[in-house]
Amino acid sequence: MAAETERQAAMVAHLKDLPEFRSTTSAGARRALAERLFPQPDDDDHHSFRIREVVGEAHEAVQQAGKALYADYEGRLEELADELLASGLLERTQGARPRRIKNADFLTDRSGGYLPPTWTLTLLLGHPKLKQRKTSSLARDAATLPLE
Repeated sequence: MAAETERQAAMVAHLKDLPEFRSTTSAGARRALAERLFPQPDDDDHHSFRIREVVGEAHEAVQQAGKALYADYEGRLEELADELLASGLLERTQGARPRRIKNADFLTDRSGGYLPPTWTLTLLLGHPKLKQRKTSSLARDAATLPLE
């Protein structure tokens, strides 16, 4: 029994360390990943149950680790805003939705696959350094007129 517990703990640890597992939002996709990584041995009638348990434990661990990580990030918004600007991901990105997607991609990559909560996305995009400045059409047109 102890060997089985150790085996299951190793499976959980392996899953929760995978960025692909961390960033998967679908329970079915998490299970499919686990089944691909840990195929059913011929002599194991309890494999399906074990996979369900392992996926559940790993998902819970990922959720807790992600919450802790993003709580830390929320205290470092200035640094994150600087990094996001330096990355160039927001250059030439217009509109709130595309900027939000780029921000989410940045945070997911930076965190090793942990999906950012909406709250953190909103706080980071609301940072003064990242506020999208709206230019009136008159100002835009005036900036493009030739100066002769």
